[in-house]
Amino acid sequence: MDKKPRKKRAKPAAAAAVVVPTETLVGACKNGHADAAIELIRRGVNPNTPDGDGELPLLVAAVANLDGVVEALLNAGADKDRRNPLGCTALHGAVHCGSRAIAERLLRAGADKDAKSNDNRTPLYLACVLGHEEVADILLRAGADKEARHSSGMTALAAAAETGHRGVAELLLKARADEDAVDANGWTPLMRSCNRGHRDIAELLLRRGADPSIRNDNKLTALSMAAAGNHADIVELLIRSGADKEATEADEHYENVTQLYLACRDGRTAVAKALIRAGADVEAGTRAYTPLLIASKGGHTEIVENLVTAGAKTEMLSGQNKGKCSSLLLAAKAGHVDTVKVLLKKVKRSQLLCTLSYPNLQKWTPLTIAVSHDDNEIATALAMAGAKFAEAPVSFVADALLRRDLLRYTSAWLFMLSTIRPELPTHVLRGFPHIVRFIVKCSLPHWMVFCANNE
Repeated sequence: MDKKPRKKRAKPAAAAAVVVPTETLVGACKNGHADAAIELIRRGVNPNTPDGDGELPLLVAAVANLDGVVEALLNAGADKDRRNPLGCTALHGAVHCGSRAIAERLLRAGADKDAKSNDNRTPLYLACVLGHEEVADILLRAGADKEARHSSGMTALAAAAETGHRGVAELLLKARADEDAVDANGWTPLMRSCNRGHRDIAELLLRRGADPSIRNDNKLTALSMAAAGNHADIVELLIRSGADKEATEADEHYENVTQLYLACRDGRTAVAKALIRAGADVEAGTRAYTPLLIASKGGHTEIVENLVTAGAKTEMLSGQNKGKCSSLLLAAKAGHVDTVKVLLKKVKRSQLLCTLSYPNLQKWTPLTIAVSHDDNEIATALAMAGAKFAEAPVSFVADALLRRDLLRYTSAWLFMLSTIRPELPTHVLRGFPHIVRFIVKCSLPHWMVFCANNE
């Protein structure tokens, strides 16, 4: 009888090689090595052991968005509220990476929803700074303190207004956060949104009832912030919402100056136009300058045009510069050709005739100033508009001859002299035929203009 062949026994499969992690638990979490971190936890590594910098496994895993590792660490007994050297907990880490899942897991495990870092940042405050709307929503639903303050005194709503995160701002306002909470420097959330130019958040706060009249410790309002940042759309929004367009503040020289004056001084055209459209007082300035005078001095032509159109007076009628300067004189003195031309074009004829010959304290008129600066373009524009030299003092000629290099004389200068003392140009030029040749060759048209206007 034939024997059946024996079956060969299968050799047992070789056991899978176990990879022994060479990293520390914190290192594995930092590098995103979830499998290595979980293996270390399984091997019994203490889940609360910090690294050399004091960083904790649970916090680092949360920052790295390693949800599985966070779960394993919690199951292994990791302290959910233990802090790193900056005072941050794992919940701060979950907020930092914007992980809704990890935040929910930590909150279910009983993590402190209002834990404060060394600078008093709560998880909710951090979520508002970073704009993590979902995480902020979870924290608010869990009852996080919406009025908890950073070390600067800022609330979560102020942080959202500062950083421009409308979504979290809406969540906070729905949760009845204080829209007028002031920080350590007296700033409100509305001020912060206006300062940064976040119109949508400013509108949100104003609809909720934020007060635009509150002043901070430097006596500035939300309108001051918006105007200083040249945010004309927010300026208009604030005025429509009841902000005082004539509210004053202090600058480096004066106690009370309006936003229109400051915009004219600094050349913030959009803001100046918005304030003029809103009916701001175009004469409210300082003891030395009105808005039109300061804009003319700075050569802010578009602002000057809008002020003149709005009826601003071209002379200083009161204060320390009364009878000393006009907008035309200041623009001519600073050499702002376009501003001079706008004034000549826009100012009413009856007012212009007075302005053209309006002298300063030293009896200098716009025309004599332009000529003394060798500014042919301005001098010609003034002469064509009807300016004359009849008011110029005799000393003006003598001082000019002593001060100036004859080789730099222009046609405008020489014709100014001829209108005051007809014999002077002939006397002066007698020894300088090259100047005569220059005038005849290049400047005759300008000379004729001056002659025609000074007959």
